Amino acid sequence: MKIYIVTDLEGVAGVYQWENREDQSLENMERRFRQGRWLAEEVNAMSDGLFAGGATEVWVNDGHGAGATMDLECLRPGVDVTVEEIIDTKDRTGVSGWLAAGKDATLKRPAVIEPFKADVPAFDLVIIGSPVWAWTVTPAVRTFCQAYGKTARDVAFFCTMGGSGDGGTFHAMKALCGKQALSTLALIDKHVKAADETRFGGKVKAFALSLSGKTLS
Repeated sequence: MKIYIVTDLEGVAGVYQWENREDQSLENMERRFRQGRWLAEEVNAMSDGLFAGGATEVWVNDGHGAGATMDLECLRPGVDVTVEEIIDTKDRTGVSGWLAAGKDATLKRPAVIEPFKADVPAFDLVIIGSPVWAWTVTPAVRTFCQAYGKTARDVAFFCTMGGSGDGGTFHAMKALCGKQALSTLALIDKHVKAADETRFGGKVKAFALSLSGKTLS
């Protein structure tokens, strides 16, 4: 069984601010590497459960391009990362870009992204994750769901949030994909930062295991 996961650094619990890419200070470099490790650890937790449940291949789409934000050295053996980027054609840089992103999420506007090269319908299961913005899904993930959700065989959703908003986010993703998710998972930032095995690692592994069982049945 082949599983396809779509992820993005902005979807990682614990990542709560835009990065100034022009900042080459030691503090910013350490923050960037730390966040890349967090992303890899989330992917590892998901992959552990999927492999334990019977998956034979796990492919991960790094939303910023393979290795651009994810620490590939931390990934488990057997996890492949596609060299493909979700490209939002709208400029989101700077304060104006940040404000526009929040406004687009609030008004439920989709982003314009370049087409995917991956054959999404070829995967048995597509796992879609998003941070919660204004109690809903982000513009880029909204577009992905609209473009590929209906052709996916099965879908599952997860989100990261400060404390609430998962209900509205999952409701939007279900409507956009046109199908019920096999399962959903909501993670809270502080539990990830604290490396809480019960409320973070354990929940992700249980989520992945439940998906493997459902797709194999």
